[in-house]
Amino acid sequence: MDEYVEFLKANQHLSYTLAARKLGITKQRVHQICRHHGITLTPWGRERVPSTETIDGRPCVYVIGESDSGPVKIGVSTQVGYRLECLQSGNYRQLKILFSSDFIATRREAWHIENKIHKLLNGFVIRSEWFLCSAKAAIEAINISFGHPIPDPRKPKGTKAKGASSEHMAKIRPKRSK
Repeated sequence: MDEYVEFLKANQHLSYTLAARKLGITKQRVHQICRHHGITLTPWGRERVPSTETIDGRPCVYVIGESDSGPVKIGVSTQVGYRLECLQSGNYRQLKILFSSDFIATRREAWHIENKIHKLLNGFVIRSEWFLCSAKAAIEAINISFGHPIPDPRKPKGTKAKGASSEHMAKIRPKRSK
């Protein structure tokens, strides 16, 4: 019994069904053990990938896409790895995380920054939060929205990310016809 409790405490990202399969007991028994010991498992019918990006539920801005050349999805999430998995289930092409910012203090601040980014890239909108631009242009828009350069985690340690200038963004944004 103790090994079941330890397993369930260590694997709270599993669904009740998967936990029952891995333990070799019924789903009802897993529910009983969880209720008795105050353990909460994922209610979805599939395993949720624990995200390394999650720290105290603080959000970060991400860029997800098929390749660096676009199209890209720009959004905010506390679990970027899980968000990628959700987006991948509806996309036949292989997606990857192209950029993930440092953590933002609050959700309100994250949504504010996300709105600023979407306004900067308004001319590139395909639909909703998907943009027909390169990952580099998206990261430059993120830098402008934050007001300072954000280190790109794909670059080796010790190199600095270049901030985007307003002049450069004016060059890459398409001209609007009146």
